[in-house]
Amino acid sequence: MPTKIKDYQFVPDTDPTLGSNSDEKTPSQKAVRTFVTNRFLWHTLFFSVEGNLAVGEKPLRIYVPCNMTIDHVFIAVGTAPQGNSIIVDVNKNGTTIFTSGSNRPTIVAGSNTGSGVPDITTLTTNDYLTFDIDQVGSTVAGADLTVHVRCKQYLS
Repeated sequence: MPTKIKDYQFVPDTDPTLGSNSDEKTPSQKAVRTFVTNRFLWHTLFFSVEGNLAVGEKPLRIYVPCNMTIDHVFIAVGTAPQGNSIIVDVNKNGTTIFTSGSNRPTIVAGSNTGSGVPDITTLTTNDYLTFDIDQVGSTVAGADLTVHVRCKQYLS
């Protein structure tokens, strides 16, 4: 059965009840969350894949609306992988942001979450992000993946 990919648009969140806790709403409800601190705005860009995971590049693109800095990438699955870890890569304009490779977001077998801090963190207006699934579990691939790219927009 083919994997279904949900397409999300970059829309600033105006929900006043939403705080910094990303668990307050599901990714299917908001593609982007924003909240303000003293010197910058936080943004979270989401990708989501429904169903069983398979290795490969995903065609969805999220375009960056302003200059931002990536803080980290968080990943989560509904069904944990078994046998091997899930490894995800995020690309900026078609090139990985995890150039060393060893810091890519990873969900170890039996777990549901993982994260990574990228080597390339600068995003400028109209850059686009995509992601690849580089590895899945060997006995259970894992299912229902969300990829959260956490960014800061510095205020002048």
